[in-house]
Amino acid sequence: MLRELNEARNEEDEGMPILAMDALKLMVAENEEDLLRRLASLMREDKVTPEVGTSLMNDHSYAFDISRYLIEVGETLFSDPNDEFTGVERQVALDGDELQVVLDAVDE
Repeated sequence: MLRELNEARNEEDEGMPILAMDALKLMVAENEEDLLRRLASLMREDKVTPEVGTSLMNDHSYAFDISRYLIEVGETLFSDPNDEFTGVERQVALDGDELQVVLDAVDE
């Protein structure tokens, strides 16, 4: 995530940094769903004990929360409050519900 944010920061001059964060949000959400699917499969197949599964789910939750917070920080740091397009970018950026619609469309 830090590498991706650094790349977005370096590309800041090329366009809309807030909208670039949408791609990172989508990546995090896809990875989260994939990990949960794999973890559920491992638990159903008894390849992971309930204790280990619970520990992995907690670790997963912490890691993805940190990723989301880093993206929020990136949106704040990489946007120019004096830029006339920043407000427009924030309005166009995906919110949680819109992000889920995109994920559902990708899964179909």
